[in-house]
Amino acid sequence: MGRMRGICSFCGRNFTGFPNKRFLCSRCLAQWQNEYIMLAREKLRAKRAGLLSTLTLEQWMQTLAFFSGKCAYCLERPYQAMEHFIPLRLGGGTTFDNCIPACKQCNSLKQGLHPNAVTSIPKQDIERVYEFLQSLKTRVNIS
Repeated sequence: MGRMRGICSFCGRNFTGFPNKRFLCSRCLAQWQNEYIMLAREKLRAKRAGLLSTLTLEQWMQTLAFFSGKCAYCLERPYQAMEHFIPLRLGGGTTFDNCIPACKQCNSLKQGLHPNAVTSIPKQDIERVYEFLQSLKTRVNIS
């Protein structure tokens, strides 16, 4: 197949490139591929723990876009890890309403604790993330 011109369905930029299933520019396609690998690893961890593992790549990319690729807690640093708001060891799954982007610093500050037990991240930041995740439950009717 030859090269084509189009608009990236994720970032909206014009691009010329080889056709792909999602109609993405090469930069966004590479990001999707990296996110897919990370998501597969996190879903496997949840499945091995006997927990829900329903997060899709599209849902994760929507969450990343909502936070503009930044940490959901500090909203300043670029995200570097998928954070389970309710940790896997406490029964949280790899689901749309439990996973958020986190920078390494905030991820290590949370220390795998239940959000109610976290004292190293400002309470208002924990509450903001909680409200975001609750809004997802409302949008997709998850109980």
